[in-house]
Amino acid sequence: MKLFFRKSSGYAIFCFFLLLLGALLIRDIASDPGLFTTVDNLNRVTDLTDPKTFASAALDIHRLGWVSEQNAWILALWPPGLVFLEAGILGVFGEGAPIVLILQVLGCAALAFMLALQRRLLSGFMNNALASTLPLLLFIFPMPRLFLLEPYGVVLGEVFSVAFFLVRGAVGAPSRAGTPNGPCSDGRRVLRLGGVLSLSVRVNTDGHDRPCCLGCGWCIWRCIRKVSAQDRLTYIATIRLVMVVLLVAHALMLPWRMHSKAVVGNFSWVQTGDLIFLNGLSSDKTLLDKGGDFVIKGTGNIACVVEPSYCDSDDRSLFFKALVSHPIEWYRIKFTAVVEYWNTFIFSRHRFTTWFHIQDDAGNLVYLLFLLAAVPLLWATRTYRWWLLMAWLIASFYAAFFVIFSLAHFEARYFYLPKIFSFVTGVNMLAMWWGMRRGREGALESKN
Repeated sequence: MKLFFRKSSGYAIFCFFLLLLGALLIRDIASDPGLFTTVDNLNRVTDLTDPKTFASAALDIHRLGWVSEQNAWILALWPPGLVFLEAGILGVFGEGAPIVLILQVLGCAALAFMLALQRRLLSGFMNNALASTLPLLLFIFPMPRLFLLEPYGVVLGEVFSVAFFLVRGAVGAPSRAGTPNGPCSDGRRVLRLGGVLSLSVRVNTDGHDRPCCLGCGWCIWRCIRKVSAQDRLTYIATIRLVMVVLLVAHALMLPWRMHSKAVVGNFSWVQTGDLIFLNGLSSDKTLLDKGGDFVIKGTGNIACVVEPSYCDSDDRSLFFKALVSHPIEWYRIKFTAVVEYWNTFIFSRHRFTTWFHIQDDAGNLVYLLFLLAAVPLLWATRTYRWWLLMAWLIASFYAAFFVIFSLAHFEARYFYLPKIFSFVTGVNMLAMWWGMRRGREGALESKN
């Protein structure tokens, strides 16, 4: 039966892939770039800055073997994944390759794998028809379609980061019964989990490892308080899993960190941290002179706002001093701004139809409800046999995002991942709760 299950999983990946390919024919807006846009043409057909930057670095690597001196800053500020992927596409298909179409097809493959793993997880709690349908609910609202499938979003490359990040949850949460040591004693699962974690940050910034370590501290504290040997075994197993996964992920990321050390002088994955502190202490005038009005709108110079005497200082310790000295004012400004930035397309409403905005506003409300329901849903599913592992994955994400929320400037697209993550994990936990109430947990084992 295991062989049959693997075949059915492959069949699910293939079906999801075909459905997503079909969805490429549908667009919410007739936006450029077109499907057959080449790397050279990206500069002329999109108003987004980042895709042009990635394309420029990819062309350098393809033509010169590495980025040119004037473009070296690109690999300092952004993870290398998408640049290397685009350079690889150019190496295989040439500079005339339809880069947008190829990225869309590859993105569909990554998403299909993610959806199939989500289906596999849900099939332990409901019948196959429902388990196959629920993952597709992600695309019922326009933001995921535009961000993950359509040219306007796919050239940003974060479809791969989102897919790998959500795969992390599906790989980490076993759908089969076993001992409390199960997910930790399966070496292949641990390696896969560490691998997809490292892949997700190759096309996005890191920062999830530090909150992940907090989960270990919590488990240690619970081990001390628990008297049940079985409970202690579960918490110890989770600690082992977290630590080994982080070691695997960082081992895979080490070569690029070594590159950063040789080029920049530190082991940071990217150098955006320095930019965050520099912007945070910059005055409005300084940022406007550099074209940084979007940083001001996104609360990027918040340390200067709450403590004007720190403005234009280069002492990064003052950034944290401002936060510690004025926490209420700091978060008042942040939460006031987030009301506006939560609206996905607030700064480009003129580009979309009224019906599009009705759908998007409904989606934003649903995402918010799932975000607020994360803790109640975790409580409702606490009898799930791998609940501790699931709770670690969810809590580490929200903790990492809260750090980013607190320190970095806002852009509407920075909220896309938390919206998608809240929706997917919320749907999964609702399905688990419903299935466990009906006695369906473990149904997968009985089928195999």
